[in-house]
Amino acid sequence: MKIAWIGSGKMARALSAVCAMEEGFEPADLNAAEAILDFSRPENLDRVLEVSGEHPLVIGTTGYDENQKHKIEEAAKKAPIVWAANFSVGAAVMRQLVICANEMLGEAFDVEIVETHHNQKKDAPSGTAMTLAQSIQKDRGVALDNRKKPGEIVLHALRGGTVTGEHRAYFFGNREELEIRHRAENREVFALGALRAAVFAAKAEPGLYDMDDVLFGGKKRGRDC
Repeated sequence: MKIAWIGSGKMARALSAVCAMEEGFEPADLNAAEAILDFSRPENLDRVLEVSGEHPLVIGTTGYDENQKHKIEEAAKKAPIVWAANFSVGAAVMRQLVICANEMLGEAFDVEIVETHHNQKKDAPSGTAMTLAQSIQKDRGVALDNRKKPGEIVLHALRGGTVTGEHRAYFFGNREELEIRHRAENREVFALGALRAAVFAAKAEPGLYDMDDVLFGGKKRGRDC
């Protein structure tokens, strides 16, 4: 499969390394690519959508404002777009586990989410942490805040060193606690998931997809966990 990516940073180097190791993937220029991957910056969105056109597109950039999110939704009417804050398979499974744990434990358990990343990461909290929190928020109907009030979900963002990425979801109950944790050892984890998303996008109809679609056929876990 011929793929191209936009950006020249650490994720671009990870994609190049994974393509060299994985069979079936060949770097190509934008015009020849069967799918285009974007791991750049939010301010590049207009250019990304312009050069991708109706090509299948995988977006891993985070930190978009509401107007930019709307642009992605509009572009997905003409081309298949997989948009996710985290392309790690383990992180996608973690979100499903968090949803199930929240439904099983109920509001008697307090929830706090802690994420840790390298000191060059711009957005805080991370897109993955926001996705985890919003998955619980929808079920509980409570606010997200950095001050703990009854029932609220609090997010903590830690920045330092060269940490690739770690997310922890804590459920605190009466005399017990449950922790669900995911840690990425390097960016090749995200590159592998992004390539899997590219294969999915290349076969998909126009529309906006996420890693639930790529990995689980769009099924959202719930009471049947």
